[in-house]
Amino acid sequence: RPRYEHTAYDPLSGAGDWPCLRWFGIETDGYVFTVMNRGTPSARVEKGAAFVSILRSPTLPAWLYEPNFYTARNYCEIGDPGEHSFVHAVALCENRLAAFRKGAEFGSIPFCGAGEPVSAGIFLKGEGAFITAVKKGEYEGTVLRIVEYSGAGCRGVLEVPAAYSRAVKTNLLEDDIEDLGLKNGRAALCLRPYEIATVKLL
Repeated sequence: RPRYEHTAYDPLSGAGDWPCLRWFGIETDGYVFTVMNRGTPSARVEKGAAFVSILRSPTLPAWLYEPNFYTARNYCEIGDPGEHSFVHAVALCENRLAAFRKGAEFGSIPFCGAGEPVSAGIFLKGEGAFITAVKKGEYEGTVLRIVEYSGAGCRGVLEVPAAYSRAVKTNLLEDDIEDLGLKNGRAALCLRPYEIATVKLL
């Protein structure tokens, strides 16, 4: 796709497209035609055809308000259609939750660090919950970011390698909130609808 075609300005969707982090889909009876993206999270659907693009600002139009009275070189450069590379994959998923999981897997970047992979043997069992990030803790341990994406809330079980002796729920700053009672490599985790939870492994 050599150019980004500007579309009519809509105050709620930048340049006519809608943000779609990691995936978007066309839902039919029995399945969701899923288009997964990596780094170009914007799209629109017209008459059954799916168009993908870079993410445009939803609050700024594609022109200057009063171009005869001032110039904005940086703004104009941002508005330049330019050329872009797209990385996508398609899949048929049974429902939206399955599409979410596929999109998250496709868009995930492997965690790299010294020594053994810290994510080896870390699993979350629970319908509607997903580990979206694994990273080295700001001060200690390994930190997991977990999202409840079904909107119904869920109770899951976190399974970790024997090298970890504690699992602690924290805030985004990684300050301890609640000890999850890790025992035999397993800890129960309750998530509210759409909660973004942080768990620190020690």
